[in-house]
Amino acid sequence: MDATIMVVNISPAFGKILKKFFTDQGFNVLVAKDGLEAFQLFIQHSVDLVLCDYHLPQISGADVARTFRSNEAHKHLPIVVFTSSADGDVEADCEEAGVTLVLDKDMDHSELIAAIKQLVEDYKDTIMATGLDQDLAHSTSAATTEVMQTMMNMEVTPVNSSFAKVQPQEAEVIGSVGVAGVLSGCITIFLNRDLAKIVTANMLMMEPDDITADEELVDAIGEMANMIAGNIKTHLFKKVPLFDIATPNVTIGQEMKRSSIADQLCLLSAFAWEGHEFLVEFLLVTKDKKEKDVVLHVMQNDGLETASV
Repeated sequence: MDATIMVVNISPAFGKILKKFFTDQGFNVLVAKDGLEAFQLFIQHSVDLVLCDYHLPQISGADVARTFRSNEAHKHLPIVVFTSSADGDVEADCEEAGVTLVLDKDMDHSELIAAIKQLVEDYKDTIMATGLDQDLAHSTSAATTEVMQTMMNMEVTPVNSSFAKVQPQEAEVIGSVGVAGVLSGCITIFLNRDLAKIVTANMLMMEPDDITADEELVDAIGEMANMIAGNIKTHLFKKVPLFDIATPNVTIGQEMKRSSIADQLCLLSAFAWEGHEFLVEFLLVTKDKKEKDVVLHVMQNDGLETASV
């Protein structure tokens, strides 16, 4: 996960343990020994969550939270107090200080990481990015990983995201969903046939070798594209309603190449799963009254198919 956690703990040994634990989970980790060092690190780095021991030199973890909450810009920052002595007074102090969550140091590790990941994801959905491109990149990454995990039980890994002029893309299976509104264009998924069969099999709770008809791939990849587009829309609508989505379109063939006649920028996000890679392209056009729709072409062995979105 592309996120930074700041651990504030008086014990250097425990701080190292927490740093390794969260680093192994894919987080960037900063470690501070007290509140003062925490504030200094916070100024120097972009931090997505603060995990703070309750008992610190001079000030408590609740006091650290009060200091952060005194700045309106940090009102949504997740602040978690980690303690082995949680009682009514500690919890009341933390609640009054604006602590997001109080966790027991003895809690199960899987529960701890699940709670931290959820807080970070919620925070990233809440904060306003510096530009629409960052919002789109984060929303596309979050939506795709969520859909693949919840619907296909596949833990995909975001590889990279970049904005560039739309380029022809080759794939054996292409699923597209048109979007229209303040922003118009389409969201397109590019996969090889083997991965498309695995996705379909996982969605239908079958074995990949049992997927023999293209109709099954069309239905599953169409649903995959529809769910990813819908989740992207949901993530972005937390900030502003930008678009609605249309009915998905899926094309299957050998050595297909998808191109666009629109000279527009797109967000291209790559994802990996067990040796396979697939792409999610987010082609968005801010349209005025004089601008025409985006037209996409899919070139196959048997001719040219044109879809207007």
